[in-house]
Amino acid sequence: MITVYKKTAQTESLATLDQFESGTWINVVHPQAEEIDSLAHQLKLDFFTLKTALEVDEKPRVEKDNLGNVFILIRVPTRSPDGRIQRYHPRDPSWFQW
Repeated sequence: MITVYKKTAQTESLATLDQFESGTWINVVHPQAEEIDSLAHQLKLDFFTLKTALEVDEKPRVEKDNLGNVFILIRVPTRSPDGRIQRYHPRDPSWFQW
């Protein structure tokens, strides 16, 4: 799932946009292969960087490419409905819980 957000000095709240534009935060969660291809093509991002971000052992990091794009990889655990902490394993569609 891809969601595009933007906040400016003139707006009080975070807006959800239908398109990419300069200064936006592009939130990507559990992307499908075609979404990765689309992001790489439309935003002129390195496909390998996007693909490796899905690896389970990939560490959170910040990178800036030669076009000025900033790539921020974060891992955020969530709570299941029963209160357990869980995270998604990109190679396995089931949830790991602890």
